[in-house]
Amino acid sequence: MSFFNAGKILLALSVMLPAVLPSFAEEGSREYLSDKYPGLSSGILSRAILAELPDEELVKVKEKPITRDMLDIKIMELPEERREQGENYEFYILEGMVTKPIMMAIILDIEDLPADNDLFQKQIREYLESVMNTVEISDKEIRRFYDENPDMFSDDAFDDVKEMLQTELTRQKQREAWDEHVRNMGNEVEIRVNRAWVEEQVEKVKDNPLDKARVSDKPVLAVFVAEWSPPCQKLKPVIEKLAEELSDKAAVLMFDTDEQGFLASRYNIVNIPTLLFFDKTGHEVERRSGFLSQEKILNKLEALLTS
Repeated sequence: MSFFNAGKILLALSVMLPAVLPSFAEEGSREYLSDKYPGLSSGILSRAILAELPDEELVKVKEKPITRDMLDIKIMELPEERREQGENYEFYILEGMVTKPIMMAIILDIEDLPADNDLFQKQIREYLESVMNTVEISDKEIRRFYDENPDMFSDDAFDDVKEMLQTELTRQKQREAWDEHVRNMGNEVEIRVNRAWVEEQVEKVKDNPLDKARVSDKPVLAVFVAEWSPPCQKLKPVIEKLAEELSDKAAVLMFDTDEQGFLASRYNIVNIPTLLFFDKTGHEVERRSGFLSQEKILNKLEALLTS
């Protein structure tokens, strides 16, 4: 069993700007991005305040903006094969650019990169560990996962896979804890994001096969996989067969996270394989990680077809 990291922490540590923020508005007058556009962000911008900013300013942290020019430079630094995708997912690139300055403000209480980079990296690592070391996995949780996912283990006895499961489930829970921690950082500092620019991005990020399928009035199964993952390789022929057999009734889509990293970010994919089930109205009704048998997948889709 393998899980997908996708370099989320490395992306979060990519760009540096000052970020100790004053309050600028009464709570009741603020409109948060997560309230106006639920599901757009699962990161630190989910608690950003929609604001009227100059056209060239996309985000304002204290009085230091992240501008369109800065974002364009970041996009041009992407590998050529990802640059075209990046044009539709500028929002998520910007979110990565915003995260590090806020972390610096909270973790180190500084505005500029310290001269001693080794010390800085050490402090960052210690902070990450302080968040992740709070995570524990009980024997009961491990056993429940084993019992609920028999397709993942074939004939392997529980005692034979317990240690591996403990390691992988701990890593998964640590990543989830870190993601939640990053989201909550947006409550500790004040971030203003350009309202008009966000409105543009809402439509752009939907220009992909998955979002288009969600408005097709059919149930949708989206599966995120990777070539290097054995469970994914086991699952891929199952998904390909179902996509062909159910083409008239449901949309069955498969995405390689190495090729569709921005789409994976949009849907907050942390582990692979991950299966997302959407009903006929496009609402996500279930999310499963790990291998799932053809029979169980088909049963879930048939239930969505009749609901």
